[in-house]
Amino acid sequence: MHKDNMKLGIYDSVVVGAGISALLTAQRLSLMGRRVVILEGRSRIGGRLVATEQGFDLGAAWCWPSQERILSGLAKDLGIETFPQPADGMAVMEPGGMQFPDEGAAGPGAIRFRGGLGGLTKRLAETLNADLVTIYTDQAVSQVQTNQDSVMVTSTSSSGEMKEWQARTCIITAPPRVAATSINFSPQLNKDQREAMLSISTWMGETTKIVLEYETNWWQKHDALSGAVFSHVGPLSQIWDNSDAEQNLFALAAFSFDKHAQYLRNLNDDELAKVLTKQLGRAFSVSSPPLPIAIHSAHWITEPFTYAKPPSALPDTRNYGHKLLSQPHHEAVFFAGTETEPYHGHVEGALRSALRVTDQVQAFLIKQENASTTCRAATS
Repeated sequence: MHKDNMKLGIYDSVVVGAGISALLTAQRLSLMGRRVVILEGRSRIGGRLVATEQGFDLGAAWCWPSQERILSGLAKDLGIETFPQPADGMAVMEPGGMQFPDEGAAGPGAIRFRGGLGGLTKRLAETLNADLVTIYTDQAVSQVQTNQDSVMVTSTSSSGEMKEWQARTCIITAPPRVAATSINFSPQLNKDQREAMLSISTWMGETTKIVLEYETNWWQKHDALSGAVFSHVGPLSQIWDNSDAEQNLFALAAFSFDKHAQYLRNLNDDELAKVLTKQLGRAFSVSSPPLPIAIHSAHWITEPFTYAKPPSALPDTRNYGHKLLSQPHHEAVFFAGTETEPYHGHVEGALRSALRVTDQVQAFLIKQENASTTCRAATS
């Protein structure tokens, strides 16, 4: 950290959000000797990477190692075990019940992480240098004000307590649309950049993900089914085997969208179990499928730090990696997160953004420090 700023207690960077892009960014900056504070609005870290205690992911879950080398390499460095996505047996199409060989719910070559990607983010957080990186949860950022030589960030806790954080830079890792609608930028974002941020759909933002936990993988005992279902009937649109058989953990996971997801959100646990069990019985041609021993769900559309409603005047696009999404604002405010990279919204995109923004911030800080040194030399 620059000596003058260390004396003043100013951070090198305030990072908004504590998802995987934020954590990797903080790790890399701290390895460069930078002092970082992470502000997260939720009561937990991980962002859209969250898992149950058993390791069932309620957010992102898959990796394709041949294509996603940053994620697979990070998991290896952190000592996270991986295993293939189960795909043994036949998948089912609804309606009609047509069966066909299952190539994996996520396609050939997909793997999952033991303990879930939510567990990976926790492990990554544990590696951070506590002398240089501090994480605060329950701190929803409401304002980012860029001054001549620093950035002032204002956050508010759930109890209404406001705090201010001064840094040389700020890195926004919240989804672009959420950042553009919930944070007051001063000076304001330029029109083109703000519209680009507002038009980008948040990855998984309108998705409901449900995990049904069982005592056995009972679906494989019926007609050699894999557990995969592709349904045009609903309320679950895609179902797959979410088990970790080596750990004796058995589950089905599923996505639900639009009106079906809204319907499921309004059900209590008993109603949800009955409705979903009815669909599974129909899809697998089983008259009395067992009820799940537990149901876990994440309705991402209800999370204000994930989802913001698109403005009616702008298109709702998935133009991830648009150059305006990674363009610094007023020199000292930077942007990261999976939507800022052209990689289909995957976790790999979030990690790529962390590598890119770290280089951007470090270059800015060095330039600022060199200018300060030159100025002092000229006046001495």
